[in-house]
Amino acid sequence: MKLLTINVGNPSPTRAERQLAWLSGRSDDVLVLSELGTGSGSTMLVDCLAVAGYATIWQKPPADERGVLLATRLEVADALAGPAFLPWRASAAVFQDSHVVVVGVYVPSRDASPEKTERKRRFLVEMCRWLDGLSHEKVRLVIGDFNLLDRHHVPRHGFFGEWEYAVFDTLSASGLVDAFRLVEPNRQEYSWIDRGGEGYRFDHCLVDRVVATKVRECSYLHETRQGGLTDHSAMELDINMGTTLKVRQVGPITALQPSLFDVGG
Repeated sequence: MKLLTINVGNPSPTRAERQLAWLSGRSDDVLVLSELGTGSGSTMLVDCLAVAGYATIWQKPPADERGVLLATRLEVADALAGPAFLPWRASAAVFQDSHVVVVGVYVPSRDASPEKTERKRRFLVEMCRWLDGLSHEKVRLVIGDFNLLDRHHVPRHGFFGEWEYAVFDTLSASGLVDAFRLVEPNRQEYSWIDRGGEGYRFDHCLVDRVVATKVRECSYLHETRQGGLTDHSAMELDINMGTTLKVRQVGPITALQPSLFDVGG
């Protein structure tokens, strides 16, 4: 199974067309697109993938919010509701004839304000509880933009609190492991770079420990950031789940006419 996650940055229609062109050259089974909004560029991404034949799973966010889309060419048995708080920031699908569940997440970012700090903290608490509940019946693959750094991140950015680093301890206790660290235990990679040139590994792929040995490849694709498709590097995961999953009939990913969408985005 091949999975790809990319923060698309609530794109304009022009940028969404470029992102669709890039996606059309790939052969991923599952796409997780984070930071989708309600504008015409985000609408274009969702609708074009659906027109191509992908199963699209997401909850459209409120106008001032951002969400995450899970699009797949695999047959879906069930789409799962996300956590109760900010449910549009998690999308999950269970595939036919399997116990495999893929979860796409987009954790809120924050500034130093108490309101945004509490918002992020509450979402993380509920997300961890929700993911732990899935562990009793499913083999989980969790990917997306976590807006979190692991404890071995270099440099160690002082803005992030102990409670944020501890999220990975909680997820580890739930049986989830960092797929990138499985294949690159010491390498420092960054999926987002700030204006001062400092790097942050915000985007992650986590897999259930029971399938950790099945990870074939996990890497960052910096071409999406360096080429201006978005301000994040994409991330890909290749894992042998040991089962044959049913595949949907999908066509090429192409952009629809911009006139079909509202102006804006």
